[in-house]
Amino acid sequence: MLLIAVVGIRLTARTQVGMGVVEYIILIAFSVAGLFAVLTHHHGTFPVTGDWLNLSGIGGHGSLASGLLIAVFMFAGWDATIYVNEEVKHRRHNPGRAAVIAVALLIVIYTFCQVGLQGVVSPAKLQNNSSSVLVYIAQSLGGGTSAKVMALALALSVIASTGV
Repeated sequence: MLLIAVVGIRLTARTQVGMGVVEYIILIAFSVAGLFAVLTHHHGTFPVTGDWLNLSGIGGHGSLASGLLIAVFMFAGWDATIYVNEEVKHRRHNPGRAAVIAVALLIVIYTFCQVGLQGVVSPAKLQNNSSSVLVYIAQSLGGGTSAKVMALALALSVIASTGV
């Protein structure tokens, strides 16, 4: 990432967009597969209930503070587009628009992913694997190769964050 950043902001931006596209395609694909598994009552899935929309989590096993922490995490980093406003066209308007559009799109994507992946395994299994929950869900959906693909998506996310 250091070499890419030294080469220039255009290569950095293109690299980050490429990593983001791959990352979100993987995440959305697993979310679709997870939602399909839940809605077709695949063995081991957790059925959709009204608790999915509860602010304190399924069965009250979460907290509003945890949800707010995740929300803050969603917004963190998207202000970086505002910091590099000298390098964009229409620098007085485009960085702000980009930040607002990015946050709006992420709300939609993350909500879909939450709904798509939340019921793949039971809440107890989610809690037991909380340190690597996305990899565990991917493994539950498709085995070891799927877990590696999800781990790739997570790695790309970290690398892209470093680039910001």
